[in-house]
Amino acid sequence: GNLDTFSKNIDTYKKSVSLEIESLKERTTPLESIADLLTIKNPKDGLRVYVKSYRTGLGIGGGYFVYDSTKANVNNSGTVINGWVREFKNVVSIVDFGGHSEATAIENATALNKALAACKIVVIPVGDFNLEPNTVKINNKNRLYCYGQLIGTEKDMSAKADLAGIYINASGVDDFEINTVNIRNGYRGIGINVEGCKNFTIDKPVVD
Repeated sequence: GNLDTFSKNIDTYKKSVSLEIESLKERTTPLESIADLLTIKNPKDGLRVYVKSYRTGLGIGGGYFVYDSTKANVNNSGTVINGWVREFKNVVSIVDFGGHSEATAIENATALNKALAACKIVVIPVGDFNLEPNTVKINNKNRLYCYGQLIGTEKDMSAKADLAGIYINASGVDDFEINTVNIRNGYRGIGINVEGCKNFTIDKPVVD
């Protein structure tokens, strides 16, 4: 009787200690999305959490995040989200900021623009990404590597540009690189604007 009660108390204590350690250091149960990450109440500094995907079910844009209370009011939608700091090694992807192949053109353009503002090296992975013009801005020392296609919002069958918008704007920027960018349905606007730029490289651009 007393031994059984003692054993049960020990088990209860171990579980409570285990939960406390998990809450302080690392959550062992992965979360489905960034939205789920933001539901954690009163996270402790240093709490480390694995998120499966930026949005539930997509399987992309997730990763490990560590909580830093000094950044609780910082949110760039990718590397720091309300104090949750993404673990990464100098390179981010459009999917780390919420972009994906089924997103709207403005959602992908916003995600890409935020990624370029937050990190010098940005990757667009394999796939088709709808893209809205007049949103994406290249910054000094950005390196953009495109393995997928950017799909413009309007197709002009006459293949005649009417300068309706700029898909990637690098105007006035010093020292940047854009590799293998492929913009489809981009006739109605300017694919890449390099007015006033210097010390830059654009390798294998395609705008059709």
